[in-house]
Amino acid sequence: MSEQPVPISEIDDPDSIRVVLYQSGKMVHAPLGAVAPPSAADFVGPASSVADNIVTFADATGKLGKDSGVAVASLAPLASPTFTGTPAAPTAAPGTNTTQISTTAFVTAAIAALSTVYQAASAVLTALSGIGTAVAGDIIYATGAGTWGRLAKGTALQTLRMNAGATAPEWGTLPFVKSYESSQQTITSGGSLTLAHGLGVTPKLYLAVLQCTTAEKGYSIGDEVAALTIPVDSRGVSIVPDATNLNIRYGSFATAFELLNKTTGANEAATNANWALVARAWA
Repeated sequence: MSEQPVPISEIDDPDSIRVVLYQSGKMVHAPLGAVAPPSAADFVGPASSVADNIVTFADATGKLGKDSGVAVASLAPLASPTFTGTPAAPTAAPGTNTTQISTTAFVTAAIAALSTVYQAASAVLTALSGIGTAVAGDIIYATGAGTWGRLAKGTALQTLRMNAGATAPEWGTLPFVKSYESSQQTITSGGSLTLAHGLGVTPKLYLAVLQCTTAEKGYSIGDEVAALTIPVDSRGVSIVPDATNLNIRYGSFATAFELLNKTTGANEAATNANWALVARAWA
């Protein structure tokens, strides 16, 4: 055992040595390590610090601490943080559609990508602004590359068509906008019919057809032929239209109509009971 004093830091197990302390009439003892100064490997905190402040290294040794002056309560929480100053974040790739933070750089890039579309739409809107106020039923059409025209709405029952020069649309009136078709009428030699057509005006075009109801002369039920008039034989039909009715008179011959046999082409008399007359009109 050495009789020379040695530093406490050189004792291998300072806690095995007890130190007796005496103060104010009381004596206590404690392990030597509890009263020994820290070794060279220990971390030394700041001499004083504000409660809940964060301690940081005071130098490059990693053994001396200091009060950073930053309180734990001043740090932003993970949930719903409120940032101050100019916070930064990674810029997402164009087209990203997630819940990650959108930076000003991301927004600027997105707006730049839309500029071409916007400029094209803006040009169209500018051109359209010069055609006047459109109303329901108006037709907007292109008059050239990037230019537009407006055709005011037409009147009832008009139809849209190309003009004679094939350069623009125009409204036109159809030759017929209303039509009428009667039900099957019984054929009675010398008889008459008064059929209300409901067109409101005298028809521009009208005709009568015969529809086969019982097969004969090569025709099947449902076949249809024009109702021909042969005045010399008193066969056929007369139609006199007015604004309200089709006034019809059958020929007075016993068989009111003749027709060509569907199979042979021979001229034959149609049996009145095997056929029905249907009248049609257009205005």
